[in-house]
Amino acid sequence: MLEKKITDQTAEKVIEIVGLSKSFGSYKVLENASVNLYKGENLVVLAKSGTRKSVLIKILIGLLRPDKGLVRVL
Repeated sequence: MLEKKITDQTAEKVIEIVGLSKSFGSYKVLENASVNLYKGENLVVLAKSGTRKSVLIKILIGLLRPDKGLVRVL
């Protein structure tokens, strides 16, 4: 689950994730995830071991393609 609090909407957007979904067979790793990350913010992804947190990072750096959705690293 991606969750954040926006503190300054005038800051420069550096990462945009809209409607991101990724599955491996019938196992849904990400489903309709959306978040914007602004300059100076940090993104923390917390979940149990083995829940495929690295899938999000691999999508962000281009090692995996999402099934649907948009990822922009600006």
